[in-house]
Amino acid sequence: MVFFKNGDPAYITKRFDVQEDGIKLAMEDFASLGGRGTDFKYTGNYLALFKLLKTYVPANPIEAIKLFKVLLFNYLISNGDAHYKNFSLTETSLGDFKLSPAYDLLNSKIHIEDRDFALENGLLPLNESKSKVTEQFFKLAELAGISKKQYEKTFKNITSNTVSTEPLLCMGSKGQGVKKV
Repeated sequence: MVFFKNGDPAYITKRFDVQEDGIKLAMEDFASLGGRGTDFKYTGNYLALFKLLKTYVPANPIEAIKLFKVLLFNYLISNGDAHYKNFSLTETSLGDFKLSPAYDLLNSKIHIEDRDFALENGLLPLNESKSKVTEQFFKLAELAGISKKQYEKTFKNITSNTVSTEPLLCMGSKGQGVKKV
């Protein structure tokens, strides 16, 4: 975060799709990979992201755990804008693809009344999503091919850490900072 001379804030970030020599790596968002276009970036469920990952990423087992972590993180910080265009694959130096670094990670509930999940059906297809959110995350991991040991470890690591919401409250939040699972 930097500030202009007039005091207005600006956020500067390094692009992850441009190499040191300036060459741009190929990058494709999940809306494009799934043939969704921009009008349908909020339809469906997050299990579909794992299916696309399996289709396009040779290192799917490793990248699936990373995607699971990002989805859990988005839920915990109340990111209701984690739609298909906010997940991408990036080309590796070998010419294959991997999950791109996470981006657009924000608490959307600070500014608007928002859903817990950006995708209309949430984590799973509607016929699979009748349980508590924690159980849905476990079911999602199972259906995505993540071992029980790995998703329990990931879930514990992310949810057992405490995060102060004091800075969020100072920014005018309505107390809708970080969820407790």
